[in-house]
Amino acid sequence: MRIEKGFRHWKADLITEYGPEESGIMRFVDDGKDFFGKEAMMRKAKNGIRRRLVTLELDSGEGPAQPGDSVLLDDRVVGTVTSAAYGFRMNKNLALAFVDSEATGNSSGIGVEFLGKLNPAKVIPDSPYDPSGERMRQ
Repeated sequence: MRIEKGFRHWKADLITEYGPEESGIMRFVDDGKDFFGKEAMMRKAKNGIRRRLVTLELDSGEGPAQPGDSVLLDDRVVGTVTSAAYGFRMNKNLALAFVDSEATGNSSGIGVEFLGKLNPAKVIPDSPYDPSGERMRQ
């Protein structure tokens, strides 16, 4: 269920190569305070974010993607799957992937290569199951 909720996993979805902006966790950063790495984070944000962690809905009933599988846009590699699983609450095949910023808004032409073929995919909103967290608070 963590992928349906958009929960990140340390050393899979949260890695040192990508900062909080790219990983989609800026809500946990107080940039009004001083902290180690703040200058680098601000410089990276100013220069533009190269990749972003997104949630993908895959059009495949054969099985989930695997970490390391390539994300393609029009036959060009634009990202890598970090985590994937079948979302039983939503009946959808889901994956988290770092993709080039230009591909984050694409809903057509994007796919994930796994099980020996290119499987169509689309970028969907983060935390597709209960995005407001209301069910968790009940």
